[in-house]
Amino acid sequence: MQTKFKFKLEGLLKIRKFNEQKIKIELGVILKDIQKAKDRIGELNSFLDEGYKSQEGVATEATGKVMGFYPLYFNGIREDINNQYNYISIMEKKYQEKLTELTEARGKVKVLDNMKEKKQTEYKHALNKKKDALVEEMNLINKFQKEANS
Repeated sequence: MQTKFKFKLEGLLKIRKFNEQKIKIELGVILKDIQKAKDRIGELNSFLDEGYKSQEGVATEATGKVMGFYPLYFNGIREDINNQYNYISIMEKKYQEKLTELTEARGKVKVLDNMKEKKQTEYKHALNKKKDALVEEMNLINKFQKEANS
């Protein structure tokens, strides 16, 4: 007699929620990559500091070959630091793009959720009307039976 509420677009709602979760995961990966790049920059800066200290310690007794190494070493580290900054800026752009995707996905999910709530409320009202009509009918039947028995 009483059927459970079924939302016809439940499958689409699940797909949209899944898409929203997927975008959230991608945002997390992007943030993790940005943090790794920032950590790498800190590590490279410490390598620079160690290199400068090492160069100062070797300066008095070093040969030309050893002294020629340091400029190449410092340039390589600076280049890697610049690459990390470029990577961070690229990832921040991707992050902003994903945020806009996430807001769109949330909007689509919200529309379907609101539609589902509206349909569910309508279903409950219709069900309550049927129940009220049935109760009213039962009351009338009981009333007529009591009159017939009297």
